[in-house]
Amino acid sequence: MLIVEDSENDALLLVRELQRGGYEPEWERVETPEEMKKALASSDWDVILSDHRMPCFGSPEALTIYGQSGSEAPFVVVSGMIGEELAVEAVKAGAHDYVMKDNLARLCATVERGLEEVKERRNRRRVEEELRASEFKLRALFEAMTDVILVLDAEGRYLEVAPTNPSLLYRPPAETLGKTHHEVFAKEQADAFLGQIKHALQTRRTVTYEYSLSIGGRQVWFEAAISPMLEDKVVWVARDVTERARAHEVLEERVATLSGVAADLTFERPTEDTLDALAQNAVNAATAVACGVVLVEEKTDTPHLFGSYGLPEGYTAGLQEAYRAGAQSPSLDAFRTRQPVLVRDFRRFLLADPLYMPIHRFLRQVPWDIVYSVPLVSRDRALGAIFFSYLPGQEPGEDEKLFLGAVADQAAVAVENAHLFAETRGKAILEERQRLARELHDSVSQALYGIALGARAAREWLDDDPAEAAESLDYVLTLAEAGITEMRALIFELRPESLESEGVVAALGKQAAALQARHGIEVEADLCNEPEAPLETKEALYRIAQESLHNIVKHARASSVEIKMESDSGRVTLEISDDGVGFDANGEFPGHLGLSSMRERASRLGGTLKLESAPGKGTRICTRIPL
Repeated sequence: MLIVEDSENDALLLVRELQRGGYEPEWERVETPEEMKKALASSDWDVILSDHRMPCFGSPEALTIYGQSGSEAPFVVVSGMIGEELAVEAVKAGAHDYVMKDNLARLCATVERGLEEVKERRNRRRVEEELRASEFKLRALFEAMTDVILVLDAEGRYLEVAPTNPSLLYRPPAETLGKTHHEVFAKEQADAFLGQIKHALQTRRTVTYEYSLSIGGRQVWFEAAISPMLEDKVVWVARDVTERARAHEVLEERVATLSGVAADLTFERPTEDTLDALAQNAVNAATAVACGVVLVEEKTDTPHLFGSYGLPEGYTAGLQEAYRAGAQSPSLDAFRTRQPVLVRDFRRFLLADPLYMPIHRFLRQVPWDIVYSVPLVSRDRALGAIFFSYLPGQEPGEDEKLFLGAVADQAAVAVENAHLFAETRGKAILEERQRLARELHDSVSQALYGIALGARAAREWLDDDPAEAAESLDYVLTLAEAGITEMRALIFELRPESLESEGVVAALGKQAAALQARHGIEVEADLCNEPEAPLETKEALYRIAQESLHNIVKHARASSVEIKMESDSGRVTLEISDDGVGFDANGEFPGHLGLSSMRERASRLGGTLKLESAPGKGTRICTRIPL
């Protein structure tokens, strides 16, 4: 306790009074301004008692020194002659209270009250500081959070909007607070939001909800957790999941790409076209800007570019020339190691190799500088590689690499299927040659044998019975005509280039005549005039008809066949139908490889081939090829 008093006796009176009140004060007396300043600076006093008037200074000056020191101790003026007006001025100047020296009984209560007020003031300040610190932490936490946090009532009314991430708010808080969802959003959207709030309140459980909003000109996807707080309030915490949603869209696009690639793996188009389409689909679904499929010749270990997309005109030919010259290629490395190969600074790599001179002129035009090559492996056999070109600084991530690996697997399947189909076609050609040999043996050879027998008989009857000899000669002529027809048909099968001179209409007519003469099947041919079509188109029509009629003889057990051909300015249509046993066109059936061959011929020329059949109802094949 600090006592500002010039009289030591008066100071002792104050101490004894406090002792009677139960206090055991440690005290110091000062009587000058200097002593008071020194005492206030040297110790943290609990209470200050000051006389009003002293020889050196009074309570107003003491209050000034007290205020400048920053002390929180209660300041009590104790005087024997202070008036009420002066006492009020002292309180206004910062004194806690005043006590008259002739009424010291109030001193203990006054000091106790002052100490309690200081205690309360300190507690209040501590709580305020803690609140400020907590508020600062919460503000910092909210500023660090990226989620949108809202408090809404059961009607969807905005009660609070946390200051977390203003860029994700549909509207500023000033435009939404106090308003309902129906006042902020369109009815359909507001109904959906309100339904989620009511569901959370009814079930008293957190509801997860995904939605999107147009904010700042872009579509933002949110995943919201809506949790009940009180009976009629919820807290709505929405997280920006746009990147995840976009990743999901990319994944769906890539799955669709792989499905499209798988759908393109047919026998009805050339391998180069299939690989070109595969490369295009891959580039469209990835971040690559170009793609190429390189197949490696097994015996010479030489790479060949078989399909591409995004490469400038002339680049493919130049790359092929570099491969033939023996240039080292990342694709060849991927093929040999059966591991993906990533090359950065690809243009510098190419410019440093003189064998790549044929494509050096393109390197100033192409934008890519990163190449990622993936091996093509099928049934544990390396077939080549597929490379993807990327812009500088945009090399593929792990997710994209997985996708490109799947594309490489599909490309390997396409190449392997092409090899298998080539082998199958080779076997089919051999079978066709064997069939022609049998036809020669069964028809033309027998006709010649019959002619020989008839000629001998006519010679024997010529002198004895001219009429009988004439009958034998008629038989010989019939066999000769049938043999000629048969031979012409076989020649057409062996030498389709005759179509250029005789035309497809004549060829189909001879096919019909040969079928009728050879197998006894009634043939009705309704053929248009010779179409103005390229030789390639005529040969395709002839081969399709040939395969169709061969299948009819081999599988249909038909008694009649109709061949119909029409031509207009835009396309030629060939239709062949029979009254045979038919089959289920959606299941396995004889001659399906021949059907694939027919479809491939039509597809190669931009045409279509349609098959209709059912058990017991015959078969109809219709092909349309543009002119």
